[in-house]
Amino acid sequence: MDYEALTFWSSLVQLAATSCFAVYVSIIARTRYNAKRLDEHESAVDARLDRVERMLVRLDERADHAPDSEALGKLHARLDRLSETVAELTGAVGAWKETAAMVTEYLVTERKR
Repeated sequence: MDYEALTFWSSLVQLAATSCFAVYVSIIARTRYNAKRLDEHESAVDARLDRVERMLVRLDERADHAPDSEALGKLHARLDRLSETVAELTGAVGAWKETAAMVTEYLVTERKR
């Protein structure tokens, strides 16, 4: 074998090895970058899920203290009774107003005489 052929083939093998190594390094770099981005996204999603979980726990605790339908029914009945009482008081105050107006009118007309 001559020296030129050996140099050619060794250069070709070296080029192939370097090309394979470059492809390997590129794949490894891309894999590491993707893994890093996935870790960042996973951390962000975990933080969001933790916040949502805390919100759900608070809502659940508040729901435990919320009135049930029976309590709301009692409250509605009490509001109805209160509304009736206010209507009666409104009528009474209106009558008192009319009476006060009549007394005032009487006193004004009697003083003029």
